[in-house]
Amino acid sequence: MSGANRRLHGLIAGEIRGKGPITFERFMERALYEPGLGYYATAGARHGPGVDFQTSPRVGSVFARLLAHQIEQCRRRLGSGGDFTIIEYGAGALDLARGITRVLAEQDAWPASSRYLCVDPYSQAEIRGIPERVSEVEALEVLGQGGSVVLSNEFLDALPVRRLVKHRDGLHEICVGVETGPDAGGEGDSFVDIERPLADDEAAMLEKMIPTLPDGFQFEWSPRARAWMGRIGSALDRGYVITLDYGYRRNERYRPERASGSLLGYHRHRVERGLYARVGEQDLTSHVDFDDLIEAGEGAGLVCLGLTDQMRFLTALAGHLGLLEGEPGSPEAWKERLAFKELIRPGGMGTAFRVLIQATSADLGPLHGLKDPFVS
Repeated sequence: MSGANRRLHGLIAGEIRGKGPITFERFMERALYEPGLGYYATAGARHGPGVDFQTSPRVGSVFARLLAHQIEQCRRRLGSGGDFTIIEYGAGALDLARGITRVLAEQDAWPASSRYLCVDPYSQAEIRGIPERVSEVEALEVLGQGGSVVLSNEFLDALPVRRLVKHRDGLHEICVGVETGPDAGGEGDSFVDIERPLADDEAAMLEKMIPTLPDGFQFEWSPRARAWMGRIGSALDRGYVITLDYGYRRNERYRPERASGSLLGYHRHRVERGLYARVGEQDLTSHVDFDDLIEAGEGAGLVCLGLTDQMRFLTALAGHLGLLEGEPGSPEAWKERLAFKELIRPGGMGTAFRVLIQATSADLGPLHGLKDPFVS
């Protein structure tokens, strides 16, 4: 256990000793975002050469190229010849922002009045080389009258979640407590699961959303993701919300083989089942509930244009651009083709990642990326 890891471990344990068991949501928030100590708050932890996971923008520039094509179609549909804003949540090191704005500029599809806003509410990293007309902002609650595209790529899976378990007497919340003893591995306090009945109003709401579950079935609930989508829908005057992440529909999420939930830790490209291991030094993620996002969007005035997987989304865009025709004629073209294959690989990024597109009006569809490329 490193010094910083030990310090964060002690801070969280101290909070629990002072207040009693905390929700896993609170634990996850501190483990990932504690200023100067959390996983995402540590300089280089997410974006350096030793990152613990692979993201689509880092696989190859073709990802940004295809997304830029979809965004440009959105801009044309909006009729935004002038004011147009792209808002990216969880922009991180700005890899995607750089790629998208470069492609749009090369295609003369980036008017002078356009802007790209990067909203990363938890980021504390200093970003260098910010492209022209790309700005970092801490929060964004109201979008202007011009057309907008709100974009997020692997943002919602890292929002802190609550852990729940179904028992015969109803839903219980799995909270985090501490214990001291020989099982603590010589490091003092160790974190343990503590269950308590879920509040009646929350249990009643969730019981309407989930199917009948067997005793002991665990799952995650993300009030923050639902609230985020509600805020975006309320703030968006005219435009689209494009969400890329890994997750499930409800009919997939509650299958028997997922009775342990979807929460995982990632450390040095390895999956870690121990959620309390390496506090502040491993990533923690949970699969997104796309039905929850669709319902939250509808409640805020958004229309679901479509939900597809990354394989179909990128293949449809590549086909529209003619990227799949013929053999690559240069080493760079070959590199792009190989990156594309990795992005659409079945069983990998291609089917694990989903793409949800919502809009302020059904009239803003259809879109190239939502056309199934395997259906004539």
